[in-house]
Amino acid sequence: MRKVLRFLMIGTICCLIFILSSCRKSDTNETGFKNGEIEQPQIMYNQQIYCYYATGFDDTLPQNYSKVGEVKAVDNRQKPDEDFKACRLEVGQAVYANTGQDIIDTVYVQYNEGYAKFDLN
Repeated sequence: MRKVLRFLMIGTICCLIFILSSCRKSDTNETGFKNGEIEQPQIMYNQQIYCYYATGFDDTLPQNYSKVGEVKAVDNRQKPDEDFKACRLEVGQAVYANTGQDIIDTVYVQYNEGYAKFDLN
């Protein structure tokens, strides 16, 4: 009887240790991003925030688009609050817009493989 009781106590302790260790707080969420960080690439241009909607990074640049600047700062914890500040981009990436339009609803950001389309939020 003592052996059975001892076995049950050891088993219970092991289960509790396993359960408690699996409940530890992680600094990342299920998508792999750090908690509290913005996951969607964004950039501010002309006091508007443009967001990337997973359309690919290898687009060709449409006609009438010209370089309007470069990413000057990146902060993945706060939405961009100045022109050419961004989330999930790299400092120095070129930004292109069709400045001949009255309302610029799309900008493109240059990547190694091509361009990515960012739409008005």
